[in-house]
Amino acid sequence: MRKSLTVLACLAGALVAARAAHADCHSEKLPNGYRCWSVATSKIAPGQTYDGSLSDPKGNSDENYVYAPDDPARGTKLLLFLPGNNGPVGLHRDYYAAAAKRGFYVIALAYRNQVHTPDLCGFWPDCYGKLYAQQVDGHDNGFFGHDAQAGYVPAYNSITYRFGVVLAAMLKDHGDVVDWNVFWNYGAAYAPDPGYWYNGAPAWSHIVISGHSQGGEVATWITKNKNVIAGLVFAAPYATLDNNHKSDDVEDTTTNGPPHHMEQFLSLVPPPAHLVWVDVTAWYTPYPLAGGVANDHAYATYLDPSTWPAHRIDRLFITANSFDGIYNPLNGAAPGHNVKGASMNLGKIPTEHVNSCPATLGTGFNVSDWDPANGSADGCDGHHSMINDNCTPIWIKCYWFLLFDAALAL
Repeated sequence: MRKSLTVLACLAGALVAARAAHADCHSEKLPNGYRCWSVATSKIAPGQTYDGSLSDPKGNSDENYVYAPDDPARGTKLLLFLPGNNGPVGLHRDYYAAAAKRGFYVIALAYRNQVHTPDLCGFWPDCYGKLYAQQVDGHDNGFFGHDAQAGYVPAYNSITYRFGVVLAAMLKDHGDVVDWNVFWNYGAAYAPDPGYWYNGAPAWSHIVISGHSQGGEVATWITKNKNVIAGLVFAAPYATLDNNHKSDDVEDTTTNGPPHHMEQFLSLVPPPAHLVWVDVTAWYTPYPLAGGVANDHAYATYLDPSTWPAHRIDRLFITANSFDGIYNPLNGAAPGHNVKGASMNLGKIPTEHVNSCPATLGTGFNVSDWDPANGSADGCDGHHSMINDNCTPIWIKCYWFLLFDAALAL
């Protein structure tokens, strides 16, 4: 019997308990110009929708934030934001508020981001695109082996499904705010996996996709493969392959090629907490079995500009900070995590030293060397300095508005 993932229909049982309530989703500034709500994933999604954390595999209570502008932009547009690896959506509320004040509806989505992309793909350039296809569309491309062992299906953990159930919750509880169906394309129904189907997909032509770090990686893939208005990414893309063998595999003594298996540190809870090495091989595809070719001196193939549809790269706007550890100026044989090199590989020429609100956005690759030590938030560093609350320079709102206006003009 074919099961239905009827995302914006009744969702019997799943939405009965749904509550999109006012919460601490405001920015540090006064909350004027918009309304906001939080939607807990655990309240709207089935039990097998979870965050994938090795230490808490059942954790699915992350909040999604939804913003509605008082003065919507023409054409009813939505900014969909994806946080970075292990990052909750609550780190960037000033950014969401700024987008809402510029006229965007906003959904900051709690998607599956607890496992770092290099830990899943290692040195296989083709792997990254297939991973993001699974994360976005729900196709079973073999990642997250823990899911299969637990009887979970990738469809329930896709960005498409999670976005859909957030829309459904808003339609149910706040349908008078806007017709949330505008952001769902019922004509794009498809079956991501045998036995499961979506009654549509995100209406990408009404969406600006945005993200930070690993979320920016996924947003870059979406900008390439979906008809989004634009992609606004921070500290991304960086999918140059992981050539730090020993951090992934303590038994690996090779100097080149894929690791024998993947391991990572895990802090076990409950107390007493202690760090141990955990073999996470089952969480990723042994990609050569799928025809992949290992290479730790290359960019992920989805970043090959020859594979992008015409003019899609022009819709990608990249923001980086020179204090970021992954902003590596090298573009050579072993680039490591390299925002600058990956961006230049896409033909983006960096505009250096943007330390005030620029008159223009240049080529869409803007680099600041604002010192994040001036920030006050814990963990304020170059990787977070252009997007995190309490970490950004005073002129950043003006800069964000330039990004939003560039997207609105497309």
